[in-house]
Amino acid sequence: MNNIYDLYSCTTNDNPKYEVHVVSLPGSFYKKNTNEISIVPRGPVVKPIILVLTTNSPYTTQSWKIETPVGINKVLFGGSSTVENKSSSKCDFRVFHKVNLKNGDGSDQKTSELLRSVYDDYGPITSVTAYQFYRGASDLSVLKIILSVGGNPLQVLPHGYTYKLSSNCTEGMLDCPLMNPQPTAISSGVQTDSWTQWSSCTKTCDIGTQSRCRYNNTNQNIEYEEQYCNTQYCPGVDLSCNTTYDCHRQQPRGSLSFECKNKVCRCSLGDEYNKYNCFGKVGNCVIREEPQTALGYKDPSDAYSNHNQLQSCTTNDNSIYELHVIRIFGIDEVYEVSVKPRGPVSKPIILVLISYSGSSVHWRLDTPVGLYKVLIGGFRSINKTVEKNSSSKCSFEATQRFDIGYFFV
Repeated sequence: MNNIYDLYSCTTNDNPKYEVHVVSLPGSFYKKNTNEISIVPRGPVVKPIILVLTTNSPYTTQSWKIETPVGINKVLFGGSSTVENKSSSKCDFRVFHKVNLKNGDGSDQKTSELLRSVYDDYGPITSVTAYQFYRGASDLSVLKIILSVGGNPLQVLPHGYTYKLSSNCTEGMLDCPLMNPQPTAISSGVQTDSWTQWSSCTKTCDIGTQSRCRYNNTNQNIEYEEQYCNTQYCPGVDLSCNTTYDCHRQQPRGSLSFECKNKVCRCSLGDEYNKYNCFGKVGNCVIREEPQTALGYKDPSDAYSNHNQLQSCTTNDNSIYELHVIRIFGIDEVYEVSVKPRGPVSKPIILVLISYSGSSVHWRLDTPVGLYKVLIGGFRSINKTVEKNSSSKCSFEATQRFDIGYFFV
């Protein structure tokens, strides 16, 4: 990569809980690039490793390939990318798509947004490796990065020093309460074949995570689970005002829904809307823009030109049904919905389809699991149809509901 890229980087040893590494590489505007990352331990890995991968290619899918001799707790990636384990890699890892992940190159405004979002979730960042693309340079099909992990990140090591690895892949992987970082048998404090209690949430608001684990006697390995928690908004910032017009000028979205009340701007839509940003909320279903908790999302391969942001919420509060609502704004459109199970379906699924259109709307569903009910909402006067996609394994019955109207969030 000589004379083609500038490296922007930082290294700290400030995070007591995680080892967080951010790698941001430039992508091609015209073709698919492959980014290869080789993990090289420089000392004992005593903290769970979080690896964050971003690319600034808006038009093409970028491929990441990782080779690691130590376990990685999780790999987070954003954008239209794919992440896979190289065939030569000794250890495996879990991969998560983070839809709201920014893609800074180390010197632009998005870099601070990227680092802040990662910091808010996992604390101080251990290292940043960001390469900036030189104008006029030709595209390379493969970029290779060597990333050092473990030990004291700020320690100066002698030339030629190599760290001798342990024989298992548990270093850098485990993040679980009551667990020995390097188990060799049934770990002390871990209940055999039963889950530990959930750990405390990593954040008190604005979506944190918590984890639990158990030892699987059958497979002789440690199983690990993670879930989102504290999905409610943190308290917002009071915007001062003298008139309602002041609120309309200051609010970034939905400004006409705000009023000046007691010298501060407040949402005027009622108690079922956040008073600071006017997003809707019902119980723990708190609407956010592009949240990582979203279960529904636009197919990355779809060339649909509407660039409106996703507004979504997710809860696990319904003990009887699994209820999913999809709301679309469009004109004389065809919408295809593909249902993808992410685990055992133990509750009847109710799917509610709502459209805002001055013309006709056509829904096509592809589902490998049974749907208990499909309800169609929207304007009464608009022609709406729902049909099974030819590739769909399961059938369903659709019912028009005139009492379910289009809504704004």
